[in-house]
Amino acid sequence: MSDTNLTAAPFQIGLNLSGGLLVGSSTINAMNAPFVFKLTLDATLTQFYTTGADIWGSRIGELLWKLEESNEAFRRPTLSRGGVLQMTRIGERVVVFSSGGIDAMAPVDLYWRYEHLSDHGLLSSWAFTEGKKDECWFIDTRRHLMRLTPEGPRDLNCSMWFTEPDYVLSWDHEWNLLYISGRNDGFVYSPAENSLGRGMAGITGAVPGGLIVGHGTLQPNPFEIHTNWYDFGTRTYKTIRSVEFSVDTAKFLEASLDFRDANGKEFKSFPWTRVNPSGVAYMQCYGLEFRFKLRSNIPQQIHLDNIRVMGTIHGYDFLNAIGWAPNANPGM
Repeated sequence: MSDTNLTAAPFQIGLNLSGGLLVGSSTINAMNAPFVFKLTLDATLTQFYTTGADIWGSRIGELLWKLEESNEAFRRPTLSRGGVLQMTRIGERVVVFSSGGIDAMAPVDLYWRYEHLSDHGLLSSWAFTEGKKDECWFIDTRRHLMRLTPEGPRDLNCSMWFTEPDYVLSWDHEWNLLYISGRNDGFVYSPAENSLGRGMAGITGAVPGGLIVGHGTLQPNPFEIHTNWYDFGTRTYKTIRSVEFSVDTAKFLEASLDFRDANGKEFKSFPWTRVNPSGVAYMQCYGLEFRFKLRSNIPQQIHLDNIRVMGTIHGYDFLNAIGWAPNANPGM
């Protein structure tokens, strides 16, 4: 646009923009006093669409958009190869997930700044979900579990567990949990605990108070934990009377234990016993070594803080327990 000198009365200026993406700024001189009009792209007003490996920017949603104008604001290919599978907004960036990599776009004055984030693309269009504000989760073509925030991508890996061809990711806003479900197996990731556990197969979505199942019947896998083996610091015999679990749920729980009463013998299992609302399971058992177990057959979130064992150590000798005797050779 060329400079124009005007010596008339007060006037109004109307701008009608069309064509491709405007680059630069336009200056109009009125009575030798410059007025600078600077047009800035706003990511909140621009609509984005994908076709193949291209990104389209739409004028629909802009403040000055008119019905007779062209819908297309710009069109350009992604930095990564492959078709576009997902798009989302993270902070001030629009992130484009393709099968060949991950790119980001951010508005800078009149331009879109392009940034290449990863050479590893999205496993599939289903292996993606938006979490909290400015956060998304996905599995890439390496089968790595990834979290993307305005600070950048974070690799959580866990690839050794993801053996199926495809997975569906779903974010539970009620419990802040990530469900990763295949056709035959599933997992639950807790960002607060930074832990991955076995979940349910077939989940395709999470809604308040329930889950959406895409195929088959939802069959919850029983939650079960095992402790290490314990002899309580002595090789004498013990009798277990009860086990107290400090757990933050009163829902249906069962407890058991494995034991053996002599070295070299096979371990045996005590039958599963109901844990009462106070967190106590009564299991009378005699042996040398024990392993304690807890399980639940209903979906619930469980935090286990402590296990307390009540019983008797037979023939307990403090010196024998700590491995010291008056005539023992202390060594060099």
